[in-house]
Amino acid sequence: MPSILSRAAEGTIIVAQVTAAGRLRIGIYTIRNVGGGLLDFLNFELEAKALARAIGATELEIMGIEVTNPRLRAVLESGGFTPTTIPGPDELGGGTMNAVSKVESVE
Repeated sequence: MPSILSRAAEGTIIVAQVTAAGRLRIGIYTIRNVGGGLLDFLNFELEAKALARAIGATELEIMGIEVTNPRLRAVLESGGFTPTTIPGPDELGGGTMNAVSKVESVE
């Protein structure tokens, strides 16, 4: 994982992919910061935007994967994230995962 994200959210598992269309798809699977998840997610989003610009991506899709905190999920959804499902990486057990996702152009 790029070191630019190592300081974004302590105690996280991050999943990332660059698509053939130039979209950086990146999401947080785990945040371990009781009471600080939203701030960690916002910091992660800022770092992901910087990474997308640095690698020349044209779009950024940022995701919260398997969000179990209902308050955090509600805040993300009110901020434009929409519910979706994604294929789970083999490293995290495969299958299908629930996520909230938002796509933005990279400026």
